This record gives sequence, structure tokens and C-alpha cells, in this order.
Amino acid sequence: WTVIQRRYNGQENFFRTWDEYKRGFGNISAEFWFGNEKIHQLTNQKSYRLRIEMKTWTGLKYAVEYENFRLSDEEDGYRLTVGGFVGRDNFISTTPEPIESDSSSVFENNHNNQKFSTKDRDNDGRKYDNCAVHYQGAWWFNACFKSHLNGIYKHYKKSFKKQTKMLYMNEFDDIFNRDGLIWDGIDEHISLKETIMMIRSND
Repeated sequence: WTVIQRRYNGQENFFRTWDEYKRGFGNISAEFWFGNEKIHQLTNQKSYRLRIEMKTWTGLKYAVEYENFRLSDEEDGYRLTVGGFVGRDNFISTTPEPIESDSSSVFENNHNNQKFSTKDRDNDGRKYDNCAVHYQGAWWFNACFKSHLNGIYKHYKKSFKKQTKMLYMNEFDDIFNRDGLIWDGIDEHISLKETIMMIRSND
């Protein structure tokens, strides 16, 4: 697998410009974005698949995998092609090995065929503002999103022992704000603790 994105501690700023996302940024042994141009070059040489692994602050691990993944060139806005969900639905896990999420359709159904948007390049199809600016990240927004893994990294330092929604709301500031690391259908929209996106050839 070639890792193209990693988030786990918030040390890297992901509210970046078009050129920074084009080139890539961060440290490949820590948090980083691989670079849209490099992803485009790789995924247009042959057929590639995408796997995304996510971890919540309560220790749940999710994974989704798609057998078709491709980015178009810069002139076309690094448009996303994603499809062909692989695996079984409706599973979550607290075990060390992630298994398939019940939210597998989120990325494919809502972000396929969308151009990439950043704070200085608005391709999101929303008329009245820029999703990348509003949610302080960059993604294949679709006025705006059902998933966004390049948003603001949120730090939750308190215990998750209390389980009710009301106690969650009392414990955490802006816990339901959507400017974090979001995948709809996971953990009541609470920002994720860790994400990793990786690709490999289907050959």
C-alpha cells in the first residue's frame, strides 16, 4: 500500500492552498498529504484501489475499501473517481483489526466525480461560499460533504466513560461542529481521532 494521507495528532496544518495540496506537505512518517499531482500520476498509470481506515476517540475502528480510485489532472481540478465498494457492510469493531464500516456508501455516493477544492480554489458547486474556507480544510466537496478527512484536528482530553448524548454534549466544546475529521454515520459526527488513506495497484 502507498499511504496518501495520515492524521493522528493534529501537528500538521491541513488548511492549505491549492499548490500545497498539489505538491503535498507534511512528514511521511507522521501527518501528511501525499500530493494531488503524484496521486494523479500514479492512478492514471494503471488501475488503483483505495482503502480508508478511521479510529474514533472511543476506540472503534472502521475501514472502507473501493476497487476503483483515480484523480484526473490539474486542469480538470483533480476530479475524483471512486467506486466498487469491496467487503461486507454493517460492521464496526473494537478489535485491533478494522473491519468494514456501515457507512461505505458515504464517499462513493456523495463525492464521486467532484473536483478538489481548497481555500483559494473553489470547485465545490455551492453558490454562496467556499466549503473549504467554511470548514477549514480541503476535499472533493459536493456543496458541502458527507465525509471530510482534511478538516480541523480536534483534541478531546476528557474521559469517554459517560455514554449518553447529553453527557457527551456537556463534556465537549463544539462536539457536533462539522469542521473536524468527519465521516457521516460514524459516532454522531464526533471528529475522528485517526485517519489513514492508502492506495495500491489492482494488478
